[in-house]
Amino acid sequence: MESVHPLDYTEYQHCLCINPNCPSPKRPFKEDPCQACGSDLLLKRRYRVIDTLVQTRSRECKLYDAVDINNGNKLKVIKVLYTDNEEVISRFNRGADVLINHWVSGIPKVEKDGYFHIEFPKNQTLAYCLVMEKIDGMNLEQFLENRNHLPIAEKQAINWLKQLTIILGDLHKKEFFHRDIKPSNIMVKNSNQELVLIDLDAVRAITKAVLDGKTITTIGTDGYMAPEQRIGRAIPQSDFYALGRTFVHLLTGKAPNRLEQNRNGTLLWRSIAPKLSNNFAELIDNLMDWSPNNRPKTTAEILQRLEQIERNLELQQQIKQLLTFKKVVGVIVLLLFTFLVYRAIDSEESSQGDPTPSPSKQTLTPTTTSTKTPIATPTFNTKCKIRQQTGVPHDSALAKDVVEILQDQRVVSKDEQIRKIQQFDVRQLNYCDLNIYIRLSDNSLPSSTLKNKITDMIKNRFDYVGNIRVEQL
Repeated sequence: MESVHPLDYTEYQHCLCINPNCPSPKRPFKEDPCQACGSDLLLKRRYRVIDTLVQTRSRECKLYDAVDINNGNKLKVIKVLYTDNEEVISRFNRGADVLINHWVSGIPKVEKDGYFHIEFPKNQTLAYCLVMEKIDGMNLEQFLENRNHLPIAEKQAINWLKQLTIILGDLHKKEFFHRDIKPSNIMVKNSNQELVLIDLDAVRAITKAVLDGKTITTIGTDGYMAPEQRIGRAIPQSDFYALGRTFVHLLTGKAPNRLEQNRNGTLLWRSIAPKLSNNFAELIDNLMDWSPNNRPKTTAEILQRLEQIERNLELQQQIKQLLTFKKVVGVIVLLLFTFLVYRAIDSEESSQGDPTPSPSKQTLTPTTTSTKTPIATPTFNTKCKIRQQTGVPHDSALAKDVVEILQDQRVVSKDEQIRKIQQFDVRQLNYCDLNIYIRLSDNSLPSSTLKNKITDMIKNRFDYVGNIRVEQL
């Protein structure tokens, strides 16, 4: 989507010459051609480059901000390729072809005349230009950096996975697959949190050779590239593998190549994202299966499983709300019963009192004071037997919730003492009492300060917790 705030190009004082050999690329805005090197500054007679969008080390490909002076002064992005490498040019052309002639919702828009090449004086290498809509947002790698790599929640992950699956489904229907899905190639719009899949230079047509497993050019990004893609056998299901790896990054805050794998090549990530439902975690693992034959066959299959996961989560939420309602009703009934018993006892005592004798017949008798027997109230809280996130009843629900909190905090906490916790065990006693046993990485005894920190952390999260003991494991 173009910028929601169209800019008047007359406010700019300077533009950029995109000739890589220009000795003075910063030029007055209305200048044309460049007085420093003779290159055109008004590209295609309508676009002026105003700034570098992304600073990269590559001299081969650059991204620029530009304004279209013939179309409401809208902001545009111009991708410029400086090379005579035929393979790189071929990839660039494929991406441009998809954007112009096979556009689907969820990828940048390019106008029919948005692809062209330009020549520079005294330079035989052509520059290939692709003018795209300006997306008002950031890529998901920047998104994670802006939130200090804090993982996203399951609800947001499901929404984003559905969006990307729909985009991929439309792309696959056009008989193309992406081959380089990763957080930096996905943008999120500031206005509505919709996702846009970008950088289609690696896109590949789904041909018979691809489906037959013939070797094609290897391209992709380490950590996200499927095993079969590494040996030049990429297929549409290779996109699913990269999609799974991308969501591991989003759900853990860690790049996949920074996580451990077991002997079978399975990524060990679930312990860093403990608040996920099992069904959703299993779907992510299924997307990343080593064998493409074991991954979902189509995007429709992924969407169907996501819908089932959403229904299950909604049902769990309804159960949780129902249990909360029943708990409130139970408290009200208990209070009402206590009040009625109190009234009954009080009324009985009043009715048994003797009438006041007349003064002539009064006799002195010992005064007795009746003591009201207090009504016993339960010393437990039913919240301790219900999982906080899912609402599912369990005898050790509170202990399990505390385990998840400790697992999370020893990874993300900035407190050095908390991060030193290497092992722990949580035992739930008498409904809401907890015994917590911890072992520190340096085998030292837990200090009273650390014990207090753990106790306060749990009490702040679970206001219904009872007594807490923290001891050495």
